[in-house]
Amino acid sequence: MNETLMVTIALAAFMIHEFEEIILIKPWIKRNYANIRLKHHYFMGFQNVSTATIAALIAEEFIIYSVFSVLAISLNEYSFIWVFYCIYSFHLLGHVLELLIYKRYCPSLITSILTLPIYIWIILTFISLDLLQWNIVFLCFPLLFIIIGSNFKLINWLTPHLDHWISNYEKRRTNE
Repeated sequence: MNETLMVTIALAAFMIHEFEEIILIKPWIKRNYANIRLKHHYFMGFQNVSTATIAALIAEEFIIYSVFSVLAISLNEYSFIWVFYCIYSFHLLGHVLELLIYKRYCPSLITSILTLPIYIWIILTFISLDLLQWNIVFLCFPLLFIIIGSNFKLINWLTPHLDHWISNYEKRRTNE
């Protein structure tokens, strides 16, 4: 199979997963807010955040992922994006494990179950097609952990500011 198509499929699978979060985080919070077992779930931190803000934060992640994907295709170098797929697969696995931890549905479970096999297939296919430069792979693992960790901190810092801006934007009157 064509590498470009696999990168495109991975990007589409990412957005399918993120759509489940955009659509269901707020209703899930309303339904489960009083549940003591879910009190410390990461998504509970979005109780006072708008769906528009959640979508904007995910859009930022999508832009970064898209840049990684375009660079991989343009440079015909898949080691960096392959490392991203590996890390992202653990993220998806974490959502699946939430079912065992919380003993109930949490947003992202369904699409994690559906997209994790796609990512595993792409990871294994890239290896079998000998598309990876292992020296770059080993260099990229710590680099991507730093990038992803820094972006996670940025998103957590940005959330209240972005939510405030979006809220104010909705309230402003136009001069039409």
